[in-house]
Amino acid sequence: WKHVKLKTFFNEETLGEFLKIERYSKVQILEIERKGQVIILEFYPNQLLIQEPEEAPEDQGSFLAAYFKNLKKLTLFSCRAESADWNNIFHQIIQQGKLKELTVKTWLNCDSTPPDILATAIAKLEVVKMVETSLNHDQLTAIFSAPSSQSLTEADFSGSQVQDVSGQVIGKFAAKLRKFSLGSVGSHKCMMAPREAESFFQEILSSQTLQYLDLAKCNLRSVDDSLFTEAVGKLKTLKLEWAKL
Repeated sequence: WKHVKLKTFFNEETLGEFLKIERYSKVQILEIERKGQVIILEFYPNQLLIQEPEEAPEDQGSFLAAYFKNLKKLTLFSCRAESADWNNIFHQIIQQGKLKELTVKTWLNCDSTPPDILATAIAKLEVVKMVETSLNHDQLTAIFSAPSSQSLTEADFSGSQVQDVSGQVIGKFAAKLRKFSLGSVGSHKCMMAPREAESFFQEILSSQTLQYLDLAKCNLRSVDDSLFTEAVGKLKTLKLEWAKL
């Protein structure tokens, strides 16, 4: 079986026992749903191609640690994990270095995760989607101003509270990507300040890589018309659903 849905989590021992069952031995996607929380784990197709990771320090354990050895994509919807568990997830991303894509939706207790750990982990990925989270100013600034990632090509921070974050910093970050999203979603509004919106477009103007931009429900009326037209003219896809122009 390639795709399996479960109602409970496994620790490292029970995961090993699970994978020894013939019909589950080649599972590539585990979907775990419990009490409104959803976790989707996609593994590399051939576990034998993945080198065994170095043993992690005991204090870096995680309720997902057993899965990270061959984990390719991780999706977390409405997960009510403890702050320590969230921190350990990001430590695992840094230490293992194999995760390619992380999607997190509705992460409310994120203020206890150190900005530098969060930024370092995200820089290890190829795709990050953090939608409807409560990331604070320091965390967002750390993410957007981190040294250039050699792998990250797509980022979605829709619903992030960026009203106090530098538009220049956000623009420099977006300009290095292929796809970038920062619109409003649900009750989480994109509140980029008028001056910062102008700075954002000044930065993406010179981008040679950005092809996709989503600024749904953002107020862009302060952006100079000629600057806006020139900046988005290079894009292949521009999404401005319910944006104010």
